[in-house]
Amino acid sequence: MTRMTRVIANYSGIAALCLLVLDAVRVQQLLRSCAQAAAGMPNQDLAKLLHSAEAWTWLHAGLALACLALMLVLSLERAREQGASDAELGDATNRFEAFIDHSPLNAYMKDAQGRMVWTSKNMRENFPVSQAWQGQSRLAGMPEGTIERLNQDIPQILATGKARQDEVDIPSPRGVRRLLVVRFPLRQGGQNYVGGYSMDIQERVDAHRMLEGYARDLENTNRELQNFTSVAAHDLQEPLRKILTFGERLNAAMQGQAGGQAQEDLGRMLSAAGRMRALIDDLLSYTRVASRPWAAVDTDLDACLRQAWSDLEVSVEQSGAVLSTGPLPSLRADPSQLRQLFVNLLGNAIKYRRPDMAPRIDVAWTGRAKDVEIRISDNGIGFDPSQAEKIFELFKRLHGRSEYPGNGLGLAICRKIAERHGGALRAEGRPGQGATFILDLPWGRSVQEETP
Repeated sequence: MTRMTRVIANYSGIAALCLLVLDAVRVQQLLRSCAQAAAGMPNQDLAKLLHSAEAWTWLHAGLALACLALMLVLSLERAREQGASDAELGDATNRFEAFIDHSPLNAYMKDAQGRMVWTSKNMRENFPVSQAWQGQSRLAGMPEGTIERLNQDIPQILATGKARQDEVDIPSPRGVRRLLVVRFPLRQGGQNYVGGYSMDIQERVDAHRMLEGYARDLENTNRELQNFTSVAAHDLQEPLRKILTFGERLNAAMQGQAGGQAQEDLGRMLSAAGRMRALIDDLLSYTRVASRPWAAVDTDLDACLRQAWSDLEVSVEQSGAVLSTGPLPSLRADPSQLRQLFVNLLGNAIKYRRPDMAPRIDVAWTGRAKDVEIRISDNGIGFDPSQAEKIFELFKRLHGRSEYPGNGLGLAICRKIAERHGGALRAEGRPGQGATFILDLPWGRSVQEETP
């Protein structure tokens, strides 16, 4: 029933009551007037007066009956709609209870004193109790200390109006189980209650512990591999140094003598030994970046870039490379590692140059709220965009060793340095159109911020 219909029904009843009262008052007045006029009035006039009074009375009575009938009809309609509304509410309640009963939640409702006023089917099954425990503050199967701790939070939940969640351990036939308990304030019938539900999250806890174990095992394995790489590289350096030393002596002794094939073979051996020494040095560099502790200090990126360019002096002179850069910012970082990163990136730009053009390298940066973006672009041979991630893989080479020397570790070391600083390194390029390396580094904390 709409609000307008209820208003009409109420006003119909009021109108009927007013008409009945007015009708009674009018009849009384007419009878009094008839009695006063009957004494000196002819019988014909008296009959007209009485007929007028009777008509007026019937008119009022009819209107009153019509209002009462309308009120009755509307009241019956209202009762029908109320019944339908109650039935619909009952169906909704049944659907809600069925939903709760078939969910994995242990749902309940407590009053302000922590006494149970309602529980779901799962709650009654998982914590063996009967309907007799309604109104109590204890639960079979849950430690009393846990119940008391949870009940102590009820005043705060009701006062703040905010939900709260906790994790509790309870004993069970399968051992100790972890429950997630969520509680929130409710108000019903002018009373304050606390609604809540709990669910078993032991499987999630077990999975988390298993992942932590895997992470520890992986960390130990990585540490062992790094130690092995470092030790193996150091152990290989000594025999390799002897091979190079005695090979160079033998090569010098054979100069000017017959036996060109033997000298050519010796040259190949020395070349292979040189490549192996470079590979060992790169492996040691990668291992140091991945494992060596580093202390972040306020680092001038301008100084790191200038030092890296100076380290490449021979390559710069031979290629005619030009570096274009503006002032770079300072940030919290490891200067030696950033210098190595710049050496590798600038060296790559010089190495992978086009044969008909001198290398030109542009360095620009953009400051952001949490980090700084540094873009190092060149006009070299570039690369296929599909190889943008592969070039950072260990020992990955896009060109033969005869075209461009190297071991495929330089860019892997650069990305490792960026990640060690909490940043990232990615690349963009097109064949014949140069390459751009984008380095993201966090600002870090300044010395003043770290000083207590």
